[in-house]
Amino acid sequence: MKEKPMGLVATRGLFLVATAAGAALFVWAIYDVLPIASLRHAGAFLTVIFGLVGLLFWRIRLDPFYALMVLGIPSGLIFSVVEIVRTLQEMNDPAGIPVAISSALAVALVGGLLSAVGSFGFERSENIRSRCLKGSECLVLSGLLVMLLLGMMFNFNVLVAFMDWSSAKVLLSILLVGVGVATLRQTDVRDGLPNLFVCVALIGAAISTIGWILTSLTGDSKGAGPAIAIGLVTMLYGIFLYILSFVWLLSASGTLDDQGFTTKNWHLMEGFTFLFFMNFGPPTLFEMLPG
Repeated sequence: MKEKPMGLVATRGLFLVATAAGAALFVWAIYDVLPIASLRHAGAFLTVIFGLVGLLFWRIRLDPFYALMVLGIPSGLIFSVVEIVRTLQEMNDPAGIPVAISSALAVALVGGLLSAVGSFGFERSENIRSRCLKGSECLVLSGLLVMLLLGMMFNFNVLVAFMDWSSAKVLLSILLVGVGVATLRQTDVRDGLPNLFVCVALIGAAISTIGWILTSLTGDSKGAGPAIAIGLVTMLYGIFLYILSFVWLLSASGTLDDQGFTTKNWHLMEGFTFLFFMNFGPPTLFEMLPG
């Protein structure tokens, strides 16, 4: 009877050792092609994500690998979006733009790697937590996340930039439609919130891209930054509330994996990648070659 738990512990231990070795090798590899300054936000991001995963494990014994799988990508994208908005506000420093952009992409990459590790290590079963979060615990955890986001934006000097009424109207409009549809179908609004907020994030990516295209076609270089920023702020609203919706789903009974968080994370990464390369795509190798 004791062989199976011992075998599971040995397997988990081997997985963790192999993962740590692979991560170290990966950092060694990218150190050859990326400046160390590109990883300046990775330490803060890792502190936040592991702190959140540890807190959920402490309170409800939520499988840490499952938590990493769900939270890795959206948390990394939040850091990336905040860094990109900060960069747009400091366009008068061209020398710092390459490092800032590479830093934004690096933290998104780290978030994606953590989600991948979580996906590989997560055992698909219904016993991924010992109990549901209480309502009071959800409120406290949500408050902590809000304060953390505000603190990060204040530290990056972009707090005012994220108080955007246009982005708030997009969020509110989609939320009202979603609540109306859920009411019509007589379904739990809480179950549909992750889908709604992914939709907000993707619409933000589209708004940012459309704004950039319109300003670039009209030659309005001064309006390009604000146009892109509106979409980025909308995307940040969607991603952050997506994380909060996951926290509140932890207060509900049922199987969490039925929500398809891996698919939702994939959509978020697709939207971010589309936004980034449409707005910040560097020249191709052929464009850089002389003649």
